[in-house]
Amino acid sequence: MSSDRTATALVAALLLFLPLVFSTHTHEPFAAPKIFVMAVIAAALWIAHARSGRTLLVSGTLATLAVLFVLAALIATAGSIDLASSLYGRPDSHVSLVHHLCFATFVLAGARAHRAVRWSTIAAAGSAAAYALVQDAGLDPIAWTNVAYYCDRLRPFATLGHANALGGYLAMAAPLVLVEALAAARVRRFARATFFFALLAAFIRVIVLGASRGALLALLMALSIVLLSVARGTALPKRTLVVVLALALLGTSPILVPRLATFFQSPSRLAIFAAAWRTFLSAPFFGAGLDTFQLAFQTQRTLDYWQLEWGATPQHAHNELLQILATEGALGGILALGAIGVAARLVTQSVHTERAAWGAVVAAAAVHALFSFHTVASASLAAIALGQLGAAEVTYVWSRARRWSVAVIAVIAALALGLAPLLASAALRRGDGRAATAWLPWSDATWSRFAQTALAEGRDRDALVGFGEARRLSPLNAYHHANLGRFFARSMPGLSPAERRTHALPAYDAALLLDPNNVILRVDAAVSALAMDDKEAAFFHLERTVADDPTFAQAWAALAHAHALEGHFVETRVFLMNAVTNNWHGDEQGVLRAEAALVRLMGGRGVDTALAEAWDARVALERPACVP
Repeated sequence: MSSDRTATALVAALLLFLPLVFSTHTHEPFAAPKIFVMAVIAAALWIAHARSGRTLLVSGTLATLAVLFVLAALIATAGSIDLASSLYGRPDSHVSLVHHLCFATFVLAGARAHRAVRWSTIAAAGSAAAYALVQDAGLDPIAWTNVAYYCDRLRPFATLGHANALGGYLAMAAPLVLVEALAAARVRRFARATFFFALLAAFIRVIVLGASRGALLALLMALSIVLLSVARGTALPKRTLVVVLALALLGTSPILVPRLATFFQSPSRLAIFAAAWRTFLSAPFFGAGLDTFQLAFQTQRTLDYWQLEWGATPQHAHNELLQILATEGALGGILALGAIGVAARLVTQSVHTERAAWGAVVAAAAVHALFSFHTVASASLAAIALGQLGAAEVTYVWSRARRWSVAVIAVIAALALGLAPLLASAALRRGDGRAATAWLPWSDATWSRFAQTALAEGRDRDALVGFGEARRLSPLNAYHHANLGRFFARSMPGLSPAERRTHALPAYDAALLLDPNNVILRVDAAVSALAMDDKEAAFFHLERTVADDPTFAQAWAALAHAHALEGHFVETRVFLMNAVTNNWHGDEQGVLRAEAALVRLMGGRGVDTALAEAWDARVALERPACVP
């Protein structure tokens, strides 16, 4: 098999398997298996080039931009605030240097692919859509956890892990399906056309069920580009094109219309956008570093955002342009905009329906990226689409130099960056933290999970090692400092209160310095202070917490406990009532403990009425809102 045919087969396999692969035997069911497939196929593409002795000469605009984007990523990694995160990525995130290298490989590899790539994408998207419809019907054989709902209805996610990711991916695949449907209709192959139009309808149905604004707009953008191109370049009746677009609008209207009515009413997203912009302004040239948005966000968190999202710390800016600006600086942003501009120029200057379809894929990816973020499946498809658009601009020369060195490096990279995370995730899933850290010693998240497991099993020494290693690997993560402080304050045996304070208080101080508006960390620091008999520190943290977030029930309960230790009966009763009437954020055991304490304190006098009123107030406060 020639090198070109091998590359085509690898790209087709990538687009067929990457969106569909998942595993219930790994801690991360979707991310870890997909990253493994991505790394292996990227390495295989380099090995295929090395075997032929062929060296790629980058002369086209899109290919050049892809290489420059990798160079910008290298610069951002070199100046990163957290080198390990930039090199290998944060958990469940997909914007590290490794991912940039893989995506650039796919841009270059896509330049020599052909029709098989389109068929692989359609097959994978159709399979994912079918699984999503099975989930919507309540027939999913797998009992998933951490699923998302919209107005008490499951948002299907299929094999992509989240409804937003699935919706964005299907919106990107939809123009390829539409091209096949219109081509069949043009030559009067009505059975074939009916099949593809039905498949497109299934895509629209799943995107509507997923209730993602970005995916809906991406779908409409992609279909419009294809229809305009077909109307310009073929004799297909214009009424057919109008009917297709009208049906797409009608199919998306049940969600799109109410979503558009409140399109810009997303305070949490706007707060994240503002934090991303402030992060960019703090390092405007090269950014904070690849995949460090979660760490940089800690210092940009505001109390207003805390009220909106409570304990969430976003890993992404939910806008890829702002994400790039925040983590790669102005250089990365200019290159990203340049790639979109070049792609738009190639589409508008061509009447070729095939190029218009791939241009529509890129356009859908860009629109979806303005409201969300790409996973490895959708990002890889976007990279291949860019390669398809730039196919005529990439040239090759032949060389026999360094073929085996390239192959060896590719194999090592695939093992270290694809297989090791997969095996570590599988070890975490079966509770073997020691094996996970052996496979992935550079991951602070893996060490933290190892420590948590060791602590639950009473292995204090292992817990101390795990928390300490996590903090060493990622010293800007506030939670690593807090975990270590909590361990010294509440778990470390054989230490006096004074010795515990010596170790725990500086750890909490560091955590709160990194994340000053994190209400959870303040309550945690206060509870640890009480455990160390430091009531002054406890009162300081708790009083500031209830001032910052008066709806945080756990803070009121801790404040009531602190006053009870001081013998303040009146304050204890008032603060317990505040606790049972406010938001526990799903902590049902905490609610029961607070109610039991209030019953004991009041001695049964009028407590039934008080608790009934508290229950009504709490249910109203904690009822999930039907918000896009």
